[in-house]
Amino acid sequence: MTEYENILYSKERGIAYIVFNRPKVLNALNRTVFEELKEILDDLYADKETLAVIVTGHGKAFVAGADIAEMRQYTPGEGREFGIFAQEQLNRLENLPKPVICAINGYALGGGLEVALACDIRIIAAGAKVGQPETALGIFPGFGGAQRLPRLINPGNAKYYIYTAEHISAERAYEMGLVQEVVTLEELMPRCKALAEKIMANGPVAIRLAKQAINEGLNMGLRPALQYDAEIFGALFGTEDRISGMEAFLAKRKPEFHNR
Repeated sequence: MTEYENILYSKERGIAYIVFNRPKVLNALNRTVFEELKEILDDLYADKETLAVIVTGHGKAFVAGADIAEMRQYTPGEGREFGIFAQEQLNRLENLPKPVICAINGYALGGGLEVALACDIRIIAAGAKVGQPETALGIFPGFGGAQRLPRLINPGNAKYYIYTAEHISAERAYEMGLVQEVVTLEELMPRCKALAEKIMANGPVAIRLAKQAINEGLNMGLRPALQYDAEIFGALFGTEDRISGMEAFLAKRKPEFHNR
């Protein structure tokens, strides 16, 4: 497996681990990090054996933001190009046909929260903080946060935290539905791994298509989204996993899924 300068990438028992690894700068995101993430996502899109992904950070932070030292000299054209490239990678992370769990081990600020928002499920360590503080730097969340955050926690709360640049505590993030669980730092990775294993015990084709239905449906009106659901639901009846799952249920035994 390829080794990367800024990301630790590994796989074990069906789970891939993406660990941002620039601890000296709190895992700040620069162009090179996104280029490495692109290569990792290329691998994951082609990988049929990996069934879940866990994303986290090494050291004190998850990702404390974009690399301001790199960005400060950007022209408007360079800022736009970097924003588009970052958005492309986070869009690919969001639509990866596998469940992606974000283990927020520390600060997830700016671009860090935008990475977390592109994941399916977010588990946070007590004491960690998240936020979109870009307006304090004279910019705003341009990697997708200005669009994903209001869709997740409601426009009023998103505007409040983007406009004020305030950090959000783990507990407040849970109250708003920004994260699904708050655990101790020691419990964080074991909990995320257990959650990945629980998901992987279910039908992988069903999980993949459920993610597709949810993500695509959020961009549609209710009626076309329901029609889209019906088409995908019907397609599942042609899979081996559906037969295995239903036969196991009727026989009162554990199903054996084969991802087809």
